[in-house]
Amino acid sequence: MGHILYDVRCYVKDFPVPDKTSFIYSQIENSVGGSGTNVAMAARSLGLKTGLMGNVGSDPEGGRLIQHLLKHGVDIARLRVVDGHSGKAIVMINSKADVEVVEMLGVNEPFGAVDPAYVANAKYLFMSGTSIAALEEASLYAKKSGVEVVFDPGRSKSRMGLAKLGKILQNSSYLIINRAELAFLTGKNDVHAGISLVRKTHPCVTCIIKSGSKPVIVEGEEKFEVAPFKVKAIDTLGAGDCFCAGFITALRYGKSLRDAVKFANAVAAVKVTRRGAHNVPSREEVMKMKQFKLR
Repeated sequence: MGHILYDVRCYVKDFPVPDKTSFIYSQIENSVGGSGTNVAMAARSLGLKTGLMGNVGSDPEGGRLIQHLLKHGVDIARLRVVDGHSGKAIVMINSKADVEVVEMLGVNEPFGAVDPAYVANAKYLFMSGTSIAALEEASLYAKKSGVEVVFDPGRSKSRMGLAKLGKILQNSSYLIINRAELAFLTGKNDVHAGISLVRKTHPCVTCIIKSGSKPVIVEGEEKFEVAPFKVKAIDTLGAGDCFCAGFITALRYGKSLRDAVKFANAVAAVKVTRRGAHNVPSREEVMKMKQFKLR
């Protein structure tokens, strides 16, 4: 569950600065976006059955979003069409594969009612930064039903701090977050100090710290690090979401926590070598890639 966005994607040499024009060097591209959406689509590409909860508008972009999700096999039974404008994002990717995003949430919020039966029918619930009330409600339904919650709060929700996210975290099995977001969440610039604070207040949560080119740090009942794969990145858009999708997919197929993180790293590594947030290989393709040494 999370925001559903209509992405307008632009590839530029450099990001715009005041009083200087930045030129787009290739065709402008459109796609579905938003973390929850990206994870649902990527996990579907990796072989899982996925569904998406969220809102789209009654505008033409809303229709395009629905058609795109249907085309990729994502269940939209709990997708609401709300009168108004769909969420949109202007996404810029520079020559270093860095990403800048400007968003309009549109009808994404308020989120609306969460269907407890739909949540209970899942094996995993992935949640990203939508309204706090909806995240609390869905995570509570999940915990009561024995559904494992994977929570990636993203930039905006991380800035709200541990106290405001407490009810969500107490219902979550995994917190997946990057280093900057962890600092926002905890007020600690040291990664391990930040993890310790999360674990002190929410000891049942396994913290997984996404780190891009640095090792992924995992602390829960186990503590370890997993080195990233070295690839030439051309587009990091959606890499963190693909990591989450890979992680859930590997757990769903019975992999250990360490192997799930390694698989997630591999999926994210493949993604950054390709343009677009959803350009993800199949599970079988990742497993066969010798450079990732997954066998």
